Amino acid sequence: MNRAREILMVTVAVGAFITASCGREGHSPRGIVSVTPPPERQELRWSNGELPRTTDPALAETRSDVDAVRALYDGLTETDPVTLEPVPAIAERWSSDADGAVHTFELREDARWSNGDPVTAEDFVRSWTRLASLGTKAAHRHLIENIVGFPYGLFDESAPTAEEEEVLSAGEPSEGPSTTAPTAQGGIGVLPTAEAGSIGVEAKDARTLVVRLKRPDPQFAAVVAHPMFRPVHRSSAAQETSGDPLVTNGPFSLAAAGNESFVLSRNESYWDRERVVLEKVEFVRFENAEQALEAYRSGDVQAVTNTDFEPLALKLLESFGDFQSAAHAAVNLYEINSDRAPFDDGRIREALALAVDRQLLVDAEMGGAATPAPAFLPFKRDPATRTFGFDPDRARTLFSEAGFAGGNGFPTVRLVVHRNDLQIRVAQALSKMWKQELGIEVDVVVKERSEMASVRRSGDFDLMRRGAMFQSPSRTAAVGLIRPRAASSVGEAPMTEERMLSEALAIPIYHPKSFSLVKPFVKGFPLNSLDVVSLKSVSIDTSWRRTDR
Repeated sequence: MNRAREILMVTVAVGAFITASCGREGHSPRGIVSVTPPPERQELRWSNGELPRTTDPALAETRSDVDAVRALYDGLTETDPVTLEPVPAIAERWSSDADGAVHTFELREDARWSNGDPVTAEDFVRSWTRLASLGTKAAHRHLIENIVGFPYGLFDESAPTAEEEEVLSAGEPSEGPSTTAPTAQGGIGVLPTAEAGSIGVEAKDARTLVVRLKRPDPQFAAVVAHPMFRPVHRSSAAQETSGDPLVTNGPFSLAAAGNESFVLSRNESYWDRERVVLEKVEFVRFENAEQALEAYRSGDVQAVTNTDFEPLALKLLESFGDFQSAAHAAVNLYEINSDRAPFDDGRIREALALAVDRQLLVDAEMGGAATPAPAFLPFKRDPATRTFGFDPDRARTLFSEAGFAGGNGFPTVRLVVHRNDLQIRVAQALSKMWKQELGIEVDVVVKERSEMASVRRSGDFDLMRRGAMFQSPSRTAAVGLIRPRAASSVGEAPMTEERMLSEALAIPIYHPKSFSLVKPFVKGFPLNSLDVVSLKSVSIDTSWRRTDR
């Protein structure tokens, strides 16, 4: 009943939102932004879901955490929010050996910390060595495991991260925003340090950083654009007790952090200071989507992202010019237990993947909140790369070749999902598709989230719902998507997307969508599949006036 009431409130709020926006101007709802003028100063108020809980690059996990770190710190490279390609940041240029196993980054001479210290290659060595020592404390740990000296299998991926929970719960009941405030100094505490020189990261000199990888990756420059690779100042560990301002090297500095807002101010020591137009950015927290919508309509905030809009509300908002949606860099998938017969037969696994009508599924169950996923990564790929379309004829042929024509003799499939209304509906819908196309029965087994990891380790499933989020458009972004379950397999090489598709080791189902509302006078704030917002490129057109009346 509470969930139904929340859905009704948000939908009613959107309806009132549209009525107020149209009625005040007397025109069709092409842009709800017209009812409020731009602010007089370069100050952005942004409703970004939760407030940042930490500004430590190593610990930043949720999207609000990552956005804050991206603004406070510069890394070797940055992700262009339009092309998603890596662009220079602290590294002016970079190169690699012939196969992409050794990468060299040349740092700019004018990069400074906010206290005036130069940013050096040793800052990256020290910070990445710290990453290696954090183990399960570090967020997005799979991104660092390809560096020589970083242990493989740092964590059990069957337990979802906080960010994965947030992104992959599109349409799921929300537990509401966090009320935990970040520490005033950014949450960088005293954490263990690995032995210097024990990892494949070396400072050749103050401005030259060399990184050695276990597996060649020609696109490693795109991977290190992720905020977790950004360095922290050598004094950061002591700042929580000293009370000194947080030392950063990015376009913004931390001005204030509390329960209701999180404020950044322009960093006057930043090497690319001339490109930073915004003087102030304030992250604002609201209790629900209704409050965020009203704040946007009234002009109290100029951008709304990471808000849990209901499917009907999304339909109502689609007509507005300042409403954007994009497939998010995440995937909902079913892992197949290929250790168990008959799922050890690749023909069976492929047939299950081909018998899923993903478009019908997202239309019927997701209400515009997702896009079909014929593969695992939502990024552009070589057209020759294999993907899973809906091909029931081929699926039936494969089943017959494997000895199960019409589903005869095939055991009941044990499909394990966590307790969530949406995931249960999706599982039931796929069960009906497999029954119709292949003639098989499916037993949907519902477990608590806390039980999923142990079920996976035990292998007590045929199919299991999984979720994954990708932090980079690099072709190696899917490495580690499916981890070995047995402890004895920890040393095995992780699986790439190409192998998972060719061997049908898992079934991609859908990509959740991201949504945003951004006023037209806010420039440089595009929506993209990685949810990358580069605040150094954002500005406010203070002279903007509506021209479409």
